[in-house]
Amino acid sequence: MSITRIPTLLFCCLAATSPSALATSCHFGNPVQRTDPAYRNSAVFKARVVQLLGKAVGTKERYSDRALAVVHERYWGLPWYWPKVVILDGHGMGGYYFVLGEEYLVVGHRSWYGALEVSECSGTRQLRYAQLDIRTLDGSRCAGPGGSILGSVRSPAPVTDFALTLRDSNGRPYIARTDRQGIYELRNLPPDRYGHSTGWRLLAHVVSVEGVSSS
Repeated sequence: MSITRIPTLLFCCLAATSPSALATSCHFGNPVQRTDPAYRNSAVFKARVVQLLGKAVGTKERYSDRALAVVHERYWGLPWYWPKVVILDGHGMGGYYFVLGEEYLVVGHRSWYGALEVSECSGTRQLRYAQLDIRTLDGSRCAGPGGSILGSVRSPAPVTDFALTLRDSNGRPYIARTDRQGIYELRNLPPDRYGHSTGWRLLAHVVSVEGVSSS
């Protein structure tokens, strides 16, 4: 089996990535966490697109950069008094197209009552591709001592029961295995630099886990 990409790594609270560690697209940045300053002022919720607004394109799937969506789970940033049906506007810079009938993890900014600006760079994505974000939303994986590395393996569907070996600067191995959603996780890592390579294209990633107090 050929592993074509390992798209997302989370360096939980403690780590800084080298420029080569992440893809150039902002879509593959750190997963959404309430404790991350980049997402603290965002509105984060799950919603299903029920109507496309403006010009819709596509044949098999209809999509548009503006849509009506029904909110069915709120995490933070979306006040209780906001309507259950909201307008998602992906028309701006780094825009986003919504597929009719699709479920989304929406990460947006309130523009006016009942409407939010969203983009690929804001963290919005189809729910099927947001399982790593769902696990990290509350920031609980950052609460313990040491560092955590989470990631997902897709080819392009999730690759299950796949073993990855990460090594520290001394070559010591740390083995993780993907679950049914193609997600792997290592916790309580000591401060160091960790790297791995896998797949027929020898995709390599290097991350740094910094020290943190356990108090």
